[in-house]
Amino acid sequence: MNRENEDIVILFANISKSTHLYDRMGDATATNLIKSCLSLMQKITQEQMGDVISTFGDKINCLFWDATSAVLAAKSMNEAVEAFIMDQTDSRISINLHIGIHSGTVQKEENKIFGDTVNTVAIVNKTAKPREILISEQVFNGLDDELKPSAQHTTTIRLKGNSSPLKLYEYIWEDIETTVAIGGSQLQQLRNGRDCYLELRAHDKTFEISPSSPHLTLGRQSQNDLVLDEKSASRFHASIELKNDKFVLNDHSTNGTFVYPQEGKPYCIKQTKAYLEGAGALCFGEDRGMDSPNAIHYRVKKTT
Repeated sequence: MNRENEDIVILFANISKSTHLYDRMGDATATNLIKSCLSLMQKITQEQMGDVISTFGDKINCLFWDATSAVLAAKSMNEAVEAFIMDQTDSRISINLHIGIHSGTVQKEENKIFGDTVNTVAIVNKTAKPREILISEQVFNGLDDELKPSAQHTTTIRLKGNSSPLKLYEYIWEDIETTVAIGGSQLQQLRNGRDCYLELRAHDKTFEISPSSPHLTLGRQSQNDLVLDEKSASRFHASIELKNDKFVLNDHSTNGTFVYPQEGKPYCIKQTKAYLEGAGALCFGEDRGMDSPNAIHYRVKKTT
């Protein structure tokens, strides 16, 4: 780096929940795996004409000279790491990245950078969830027009010592299909979450989503609340949450989630959401039908 006091784009990327890898694989194997992933990410940074600021543990910090290059690098990092893990490890081993990107003026001293921009990108990175690329409004505004439709405003944060809120956008790097439309009559039939809970039955286990336990994650990776033993399921496949008195199924997967309501036609969602009402079944990654032994059955029940 040989530029000072100049607007640049900074990318911070972390391997999410890396401590689970050490617990599961042992220190030596997990360390080598993480080093291989960071090496891939370094190569991608260079391909996008960026510079690696530092790598430490499960983290890589990079800078770029334009927003589009930074976002394309983040997308390629996710894709490359996912392909590497699929090829090199057991199918149940998961490595997910969470990435934050922000732009602004930095101060440079030798091979280090300082300033509010650096502090802000660290907060954006910390806010990102596994498999998320979060970008600030400044980065969004600097994107090429063809990339902007893939970015969705998700939240606004306030920074300490700064009166202006910062809008954050999620850049969707996986394929998205059109949201399933649900008619007004269906929405009126949704149960009131304050008086109900959602029961999930998976083989011999039962899970509940209620005001006291409003969120549940499903996927192949062991960190999920409900672990799916399905090769067609993604590592972090879906989540179900109680939100605004409705039970919301959010799909984050590659192959989609298949919903089989007892009343109504079956449908599939992918990278979008749907509302669960009444009773039915779910299959993850493959259309197996509600009578499949791998189907997870759900039912909205009244609180007694």
